[in-house]
Amino acid sequence: MFTRLLLGGALLLLLVADLPLPFSIVYPFTNGLLCRTAHAESGVRNLLDRVLGRTMPKGIVKTNGRLEATEVDVAAKYPGRLVDITVEEGSAVKAGQVVGRVSSPEYEAQLRAAQSNVERAKEAMAEAEAQIDERKAVLTAAKADFERGQQLIDKAVITQQAFDQRRRNYEGAEANVQGGNSTARRGRRRNQECTG
Repeated sequence: MFTRLLLGGALLLLLVADLPLPFSIVYPFTNGLLCRTAHAESGVRNLLDRVLGRTMPKGIVKTNGRLEATEVDVAAKYPGRLVDITVEEGSAVKAGQVVGRVSSPEYEAQLRAAQSNVERAKEAMAEAEAQIDERKAVLTAAKADFERGQQLIDKAVITQQAFDQRRRNYEGAEANVQGGNSTARRGRRRNQECTG
């Protein structure tokens, strides 16, 4: 670097003194200086053109004219905070396209509560159906016991009291199944209301 400065100073001194210099000495040195200067000048000129608005950055066009567009206001169905935007400003969108996502903690909590209610209703429904199956099994056993009791009472093998007990068991099991069916129907209606 120091050598270049020294050489540049010597050439400058010779030029100021108006002495003739051989071209082979002057050209390589001045060519390098002139190329760097020309390159820097073009960079400065480009920067000035952009700052003054004579040229525009790549992808932007400057023109005169009139622009017409349809402006549409977009609103969410429920209040909340905008947490995600899926399109860029100025881009075309289609009807029904998701353009953003709104977070509403209050409504999300209500949704979770409703989902929890649905799950509880499903569990209650499964439990009711299991009880119905159990009651049907008890009914089947009580019916078989009652029918055997009819045969045994005709042969006088069991007492009337034992037979009456079998009949009450059968009638009670039948009432339990009918009551369970009506409870299940109400549960199904509630379950449909929750999920529908």
